[in-house]
Amino acid sequence: MRVLPQRGVAVSQLTLQDVVEVYQLREELEGFAACLAAERVGPADAEGFAADHGRAVAALAAGEARRAYGHSVLPRRRPQSRRMPSDALIGVHHETGASGAVEAVK
Repeated sequence: MRVLPQRGVAVSQLTLQDVVEVYQLREELEGFAACLAAERVGPADAEGFAADHGRAVAALAAGEARRAYGHSVLPRRRPQSRRMPSDALIGVHHETGASGAVEAVK
């Protein structure tokens, strides 16, 4: 965003390099999140993931892509003890301004 004196605020256009950098950052953050999740997954979580995957595969085989998608990506409620503490995301919040990430964990 750019502040234009006496005119307000204008949204800057993204360059190809901007888009590439956003996707590179996303790759790093998703990899980091996957590592943290893998360290914290328990047997009950693994069974739940396998069950979700089975339901998604069955829905896809039945030609129900929307239902398959729902089983593969929609969050299920996990035990409170498995959630990442919000202070673990403070570094990400300060570096990226991703306040939503911290709020989502609280």
